[in-house]
Amino acid sequence: MNKIMSLKKVTFSFLFGLIVCFFSACSNESAEFEESAVPVEELSSCKMNFRLNVSPFMTAGQTRAESENLWEWENGATIFIQFHVGASLVRGHAVYEKETNSWDAFYSGDLGESGICEVFYFQNAPTFDKHNITLNNSNPIYSDRSASYTTSSTEITMTATLAPMTSRIKFVGQKGVSISVSGMTTNTSYDADNNSFDTTISSVSRTVAADGNTSYIYGVFADEEKRMFTLSNSIDGDEVLFSKSFPDNVLVVGESGYLSIPTEDTNKGWKVTRPVSEKTFIVTKDDKSVSFTLRRVSKGSFEMGDYFDGYLLPHHHTVNLTKSYFVGETEVTQELWAAVMGSTPTASGKQWNETYGLGDFYPAYFVNIDDVSLFLKALNAETGENFRLPTEAEWEYAAKGGRKSRKSKYSGSNSIDEVAWFFDNTKGLGEDNPNYGTHEVKSKKMNELGLYGMSGNVAEWCSDIYADYQDGTLTNPTGAASGSDNVKRGGAWINSEWGCRPATRESNDKSTRAEYIGFRIALDATSDVYN
Repeated sequence: MNKIMSLKKVTFSFLFGLIVCFFSACSNESAEFEESAVPVEELSSCKMNFRLNVSPFMTAGQTRAESENLWEWENGATIFIQFHVGASLVRGHAVYEKETNSWDAFYSGDLGESGICEVFYFQNAPTFDKHNITLNNSNPIYSDRSASYTTSSTEITMTATLAPMTSRIKFVGQKGVSISVSGMTTNTSYDADNNSFDTTISSVSRTVAADGNTSYIYGVFADEEKRMFTLSNSIDGDEVLFSKSFPDNVLVVGESGYLSIPTEDTNKGWKVTRPVSEKTFIVTKDDKSVSFTLRRVSKGSFEMGDYFDGYLLPHHHTVNLTKSYFVGETEVTQELWAAVMGSTPTASGKQWNETYGLGDFYPAYFVNIDDVSLFLKALNAETGENFRLPTEAEWEYAAKGGRKSRKSKYSGSNSIDEVAWFFDNTKGLGEDNPNYGTHEVKSKKMNELGLYGMSGNVAEWCSDIYADYQDGTLTNPTGAASGSDNVKRGGAWINSEWGCRPATRESNDKSTRAEYIGFRIALDATSDVYN
């Protein structure tokens, strides 16, 4: 029988009126209260004599970092308790009052005279009620799963030693460097009703602050046998993977550690894995094999439009591309088209010809959106891949050099003659001039990503249906839902310098077949992007 005779009965809803905020032990940040959706319950309350020891994160091994001082409890600090009563658990919690240096305990059943209990303290929990606590990879959790308690007529006496439930690790590097870390299991929530934790093994992102450190990640190795971290770091615009296994005495539960972020030059002990920078495919037709190559474009953010010549071109806005992809290093050539389709395109009597450019390595033209769709269907059936047109945003990002961009006026240079066939060096010379019309791919300088002809030669279809840009920052935009015109980009041999800038937007009816419109293909970067 419960020996506590003078206990007050308080409801769960009244309790929320008493507890105003929850402070972290090491900071002044308070958690955000959320009312529970569970029914109102009766809780018993009494004073608690808390005989407490705290074991802080300690330093050890090759990842040593500073230890921490024992904290002083802040007013409103809350611990969560699971009392073992026979084969059952009685859920409770205790709240600290700094003015009286005392704890008030609340629980939802009979405790008996003494027993074992489990005690949890969640530091910096983003949100909680007395049933569920939301956690993240920045939350230290302290616990004692074999604490003890006794009861008297007026109070509970509890003896516990709170120790970290996880290890913690921070990374040291250059200010502003962002990394993604895999290999840790972190806690996402605690269910007090069931005394259980939810966890995740998702990668964790961190950015190096001004002091040269990231914030701590709290967790344990996801695979205790391998004990491996995999760290993704951007080097020269590419996401490079670094992986390393650690011995059993490193980053054990309760240890506070740090690691230097590996780089291209300083990565001792780390396995370095670069992403696949290009993919080459072969299509065979009538005993003739045709190869074509796509270049990798690392995901990133950029500004669509530009400010060259003091003119905003066009509506300037930020675009976030959250997935890497591959894009053809050249436009689709006449050779590749014929190998995939088995014939040259014929549209209203229009065929590739000497006037506009004829030969294996000239770009395919006189193709509309339906023609392109048929080509992609046939190519995918042949290769087993899922080639597609690039979106307008993907096209412009690639033309500008992606994360390797030198912010050139044209794709790969500030001098248009270096990278483009355009009006002044083709059509402007007259039809009888040998430079009139399209030109072989790779006959001008490539851009930072190894892409040719993204300024001039032929304009290139994109997958987007044309519409005015939306305002604000956009993520992976794909154009309008419907419409008659498709976007085309890059300018052509008939265009002026202005039309060959990467940010210039143009469109044509989807049915248009012209001697100045071609296309290049794209491919999503899937999980096999690293080899």
